[in-house]
Amino acid sequence: MGSYVNSYSIIQALSAAGVGNIVVISSKKGPADYSNMIQRHITISDDDSLLQSLESLHEKYAQLVLFPTHDNHIESLVRLAPLISTFCFLPFRTDTVTLASSKMTQYQHCKRMSVPVPETRLLTNPDDAAEIEDLPLPLIVKPVTRQDLSLSV
Repeated sequence: MGSYVNSYSIIQALSAAGVGNIVVISSKKGPADYSNMIQRHITISDDDSLLQSLESLHEKYAQLVLFPTHDNHIESLVRLAPLISTFCFLPFRTDTVTLASSKMTQYQHCKRMSVPVPETRLLTNPDDAAEIEDLPLPLIVKPVTRQDLSLSV
């Protein structure tokens, strides 16, 4: 899934191992789509079109092996897992992958193991802003999830 450089690396490895039925599924075309090692490119726009594409491929192939190359792909596959797990191999555990992709969870594990991480505060509402007053400048503020990008702060 995906059509950028990391997808191209996966395509090369699969092709070198003798896999001939390689299909790229992504929301838009990228460099990997121009590889002569892929059978075809399928453009998707949302979970429904991804599900339809996977079901259509399943009509031709008994088992699908998916290589998601972006967080969006993983999130979609987690949502679709109950519908596709009988015919799709997902290279992650759906019950833990979302937790593992959380920066806050990663930082908590690192701190417990004495691995240095950036000083971090989780702000969940405007009243939490006072919690960052003690942090040194320059200060980087970023959303926890992509959905936060659409919220008014």
